Amino acid sequence: MVGRRIARNSCPRLLGSSSRFSGLLDGKAGQLRKGGLPAGRQFSIVSGRQPVSGEDQMPGLLSRILPRELTFFDLFTSQAENVHHAACLLAELFENYADVANRVQAIKELEHQGDTIIHDLMTRLNQTFITPIDREDIHALSSKIDDVLDLIDAAASRLVLYRVDRIRPQTVQLARIVPQATEQMLAAVRVLEKQNDILRYCREMTRVEKEADRICRLLIAELFEEETHPVEIIKWKEIIEVLEASTDKVEDVANVLEAVALKSS
Repeated sequence: MVGRRIARNSCPRLLGSSSRFSGLLDGKAGQLRKGGLPAGRQFSIVSGRQPVSGEDQMPGLLSRILPRELTFFDLFTSQAENVHHAACLLAELFENYADVANRVQAIKELEHQGDTIIHDLMTRLNQTFITPIDREDIHALSSKIDDVLDLIDAAASRLVLYRVDRIRPQTVQLARIVPQATEQMLAAVRVLEKQNDILRYCREMTRVEKEADRICRLLIAELFEEETHPVEIIKWKEIIEVLEASTDKVEDVANVLEAVALKSS
């Protein structure tokens, strides 16, 4: 009995405070239902206090604390420029087949530069908290661009590896297609940040790839029809197919760019 009286009457001040606090909340809730508190008197539901000036600007504050790393676009552009340079050197080599070893080595050096760029890009990706586009898209795009450069280098290297002493005139047309494709790729990468006309460039990359595929089929048919030496057939069939494969990789780049653009639209 004594315990009950103590439990019932021991904290009158606490009970009174609870009643007053409940009344305060009821009053605030009523003001909110009627359209909110008066201007300048907004308060935080969580903390029960007025926000410090600028607290309602949290998205802007967060962007300053955790800024998006935009240098990825510069690295993509450097990577694409490097690939286009290599493609132009390859086409020039097929058009003017002289000083082959040194010119192939120049393309090889560009391939090494491409490896350095993609290493820098992957390092930056691993160190960046907020990226301008999805992380998987950054990895996919850089890898696909690098694949184009690898195949350009592979085509040039085979001219030395197979000791090609003269260029088949028909293959010059296919070699010229490669820089046409990389030119469109470079243009698309340059507008990736603002995405102006990027889908148009992607369609053009696809068109050029289809043209390269058509020329490749014609060249292989002519090769089997005109060439009688089996070793020459093997060598040139592979060179032709590697050239065409480089434009296939350009189309892969277009697919990644198109996916990025559609995600951001």
